[in-house]
Amino acid sequence: KCNYVAFLDDDDYYLPKKVEMQLAMFKELDDDKLALVYCYCDEIQNGKVTMRYRYDYVGSFLYEAMLKCVAATSQWMCRKSCLEKVGCFTNMPCKQDSYVILKLLAHGYNLNRVPEVLSIYDNNDRPKISSKSARKRIEGETKLRELCRANYDKLTTAQQDNVEYSFACILAPYYYETGDRKMLADSLRIIMQRPFSGQTIRVRKILLKKKAKRMFASMK
Repeated sequence: KCNYVAFLDDDDYYLPKKVEMQLAMFKELDDDKLALVYCYCDEIQNGKVTMRYRYDYVGSFLYEAMLKCVAATSQWMCRKSCLEKVGCFTNMPCKQDSYVILKLLAHGYNLNRVPEVLSIYDNNDRPKISSKSARKRIEGETKLRELCRANYDKLTTAQQDNVEYSFACILAPYYYETGDRKMLADSLRIIMQRPFSGQTIRVRKILLKKKAKRMFASMK
């Protein structure tokens, strides 16, 4: 029955002025194209801040949203009518937040942010990668990549290549975990085109710990 919707995951919590400040931004800007207002967020573990999320993307930033999750659901306040226009959430095992943001941006809506920490992500039970969780991540990331590819006509060729590289880096460890050697090899071919990139080095470290050294050697 309301015009705005905010979400709260069971392992997160709001700081006192979150709803008030986000609603004020909607009212102040008075822009029908403004679909979502997010906020800064801190991740805590055992009472200590382990990550600080301080993204400042404003407007229509489709390309940047393809490269990273700009804001998780507990950071949001959304205009309900905009959510309904894009079909709300999509049934997928993960990446639902990134998928909704991409749908909104692809439909021409804008996003904005309140530049203050107004939500907390309590990360005391981060699960380690298992074969079961890896399959879910592959399914979610692959579905997200399909949506990105469906909107490549809005990107330059260089931007498309960057998005494909980003997904290859994300998916490679999960392909290794599930034993999908073909998809792992395909991802590594993309990754090793940028051998000195920070993301490539990170993926190499992860896979080398998993004794995937031969796979890298075959890509040279």
